[in-house]
Amino acid sequence: MRRGLRARWVAVPLLALAVGGCDVTGLVDDLEGWYSYGGTVEGSSRNSVAGELRIYSQRGRQAYADIEWYMLESGERIFEVYAEEVPIDIYSDDRIRFTAWGDVQFSDGTWGEFELEHEGRLRGRTLRGSWWLDTDSPSYDEGDFIAER
Repeated sequence: MRRGLRARWVAVPLLALAVGGCDVTGLVDDLEGWYSYGGTVEGSSRNSVAGELRIYSQRGRQAYADIEWYMLESGERIFEVYAEEVPIDIYSDDRIRFTAWGDVQFSDGTWGEFELEHEGRLRGRTLRGSWWLDTDSPSYDEGDFIAER
C-alpha cells in the first residue's frame, strides 16, 4: 500500500508540470497591444476604414478594447467612431468577436448612434476579419479589416 501511495505522489507533480507547460485551453494568450487598423468597404472603391485598436486586460476568454475607427471617402473622414472598454470574446481557434455601441460624429458635425461588430482571427501579430457597421443615419456598411500590432 505504501509503495502505491508513493508512486502517486510522484505522478501528480509530474502531471501538473506537463500540463502547466502547455496551453490546454487553446486560447490566444498574446492578444494585448496597440493595433494599426485599416480595411475595405464592400461595394465601394472610394471608401475605406482606418483607425487604432488597443486590446488590454486579457483574462482567459475575455479581453477589452478601446477603438478609434474612421470611415473615409477618397481619404477624407466621413465619420468617426470611438468606444472604450468594449468586451472581446476570445475563442479557442484564435478567433475573436466584439460589438461596440455608442455615439458617432458625422463630417457635418451632427451626432448619431452606432453599432460596430467585428469578427476576426489572430495570426502572429496580425488580426484579420470582417466588420459590420449600423448607424441611425440610416446606413449600413460592411467590409474586411487588417490590424497590425
